[in-house]
Amino acid sequence: MKILLIVLSLAILTSCCCGDIKDTNLKSTVMDSGVANAAGISDSDMKALNELIVPIYFDYNKYDIKPESKKTLKSLADSMSSHQKVSLIVEGHCDERGTNEYNLALGDKRANATMDYLLSIGVPKDRISSFSYGEEKLVCKENTESCWSKNRRAQFVVSAGGTK
Repeated sequence: MKILLIVLSLAILTSCCCGDIKDTNLKSTVMDSGVANAAGISDSDMKALNELIVPIYFDYNKYDIKPESKKTLKSLADSMSSHQKVSLIVEGHCDERGTNEYNLALGDKRANATMDYLLSIGVPKDRISSFSYGEEKLVCKENTESCWSKNRRAQFVVSAGGTK
């Protein structure tokens, strides 16, 4: 099945982001109108869905879903329920501390924990998949806890159609 992935260029991937972790500029990959139209989603619904596509964050060396993240994921699952042609890829990310191998494994655990939670609240398995980037796609490169905390995340790529 052909998957239409439209990736929004994130300037934050090439520059340092600093400040509060709740920075809404840290968006996951969102749909453009072409993908939304292919999925039968109106422009207003697309805008609402894109507002829900925000990263969730993890504590150092952890992959547990935080209570505040469960609320975000529940809203995302509810929206996916309303839009049956939308699929997600969950990307797991880490800060740069630790070996590449360790961070790939931890990123995988974060992506899978996020995917498992979405599956547990009703997102069908054929509409979601996961992938780990480990420490390869940092959004902040300073050696501070504030910066590292922004890199410890699960991020989403939205597509029209199934993930397989």
